[in-house]
Amino acid sequence: MRDYFIRRLLLIPPTLLGVTIIVFAITRLVPGGPLERAIMESQQFNASSAGASQMAGEGMALSEAPQPTMEAEVLLSKAAEAACRSAIAEAAAAEAAAAEAAAAEAAAA
Repeated sequence: MRDYFIRRLLLIPPTLLGVTIIVFAITRLVPGGPLERAIMESQQFNASSAGASQMAGEGMALSEAPQPTMEAEVLLSKAAEAACRSAIAEAAAAEAAAAEAAAAEAAAA
């Protein structure tokens, strides 16, 4: 019974890695991002409601007006992501430098 649990515990990391890779691949293979998908839904909704009368949920689709705002928000989030990455890289470099200095002090002592 103990061997069974050990085997199961050892299978957890490869399983999580496999699931992570599969989900990552699926999200990268799906065409278009959220902005493109919202624009496509808006265009489909406008085409289907062109000849129809008042429909339930009309006006909930994305209009053409907020596109520049949404694109600006996407660009802003990408800029924020880049800033966070550079801050993390700087912090990691500072931590590595501090560790090297501590190791040098320990070696000198």
